[in-house]
Amino acid sequence: MSSYTFMVCPHDTSNNPDKWLYFAQYLSLNSPIRVRLEMSFDFQDFHENFLQADMVYANPNDAMRFVGETGGRALAHPAGVYDEIVMVNPADQPSPLAGFDGAEVLSVEKMLVTGIGLRALAKQNIQPAGIKNVASWLAVVNELRQGNGRFGFIYKDTFEMLSETNRANLHPVYTSQEQTLFHSLVISPKLSDVAEALLQTLTHMTQSAEGHTVLQELGFSHWLPVTPNEWQVQQEMQG
Repeated sequence: MSSYTFMVCPHDTSNNPDKWLYFAQYLSLNSPIRVRLEMSFDFQDFHENFLQADMVYANPNDAMRFVGETGGRALAHPAGVYDEIVMVNPADQPSPLAGFDGAEVLSVEKMLVTGIGLRALAKQNIQPAGIKNVASWLAVVNELRQGNGRFGFIYKDTFEMLSETNRANLHPVYTSQEQTLFHSLVISPKLSDVAEALLQTLTHMTQSAEGHTVLQELGFSHWLPVTPNEWQVQQEMQG
C-alpha cells in the first residue's frame, strides 16, 4: 500500500505534536490509506512544502491556497472550533471596546481572521480608522508593549498560548464569537477516489474507544464535513 504525506499547521504542532502522530496512525489503521506525518515546526518550512503534501490540516489562508493551487478539496473541520480574535490594549492603558472606534488597530492584515475582528466590531457599530500591519501576532504584543499603539487584534489561539509575562502586559477587551472561519483538513486530487471513505473514517471516530481517545488528544469533540456554503463564506472573506 502506498503512503500519503500529511502535514499540519505549525501553530497546531507547537503544543504536544505527538497527538498528530497518533491521528496519522489512526487513519492508517482505519481508513483506505496509509498516512505518513511530515512535521514542520515553523511556517517558513511549512509554506515551502505543504503544497506538495497529500493531506494538510491548515488555517483558513493556507487551506484555501492549497485547494486553489492543487485543485484539491476541503474535506472536514473540527466541530465547534473556530478562528476568533481577542481585542486588546496595553495593560497600563485599558480602554472599553468603544475605544476601537476611529483608532488604528495593530494586526496581521493578510490573515483572514483579522476580518473576523473587523466584522465583530462592525456589529457593535464600531469602525476603526484602519489596520496597522505587522508581521506576526507576537509582533502585535511587542508593539503594544513598546508603546507603538493602543489597540490590537490577536488570534485567540495565540493569545491563549502566550506566556504569563506577555499576558500580564495586555488588557483583553473583547473576544469575537463569529464562528465563521476554521482550520480544515484538505486533501489533494490524489486522494479524490478515497475522499468519501476517508470522510467516513473521520466522522465515525466517536464510535470507537480508540477514535474517541485520539479526538480527546487533539482537543476535538468530532469532525464535520466542510459544506459548500461554509467554504464559500471563507472564500468571500478572502475577497
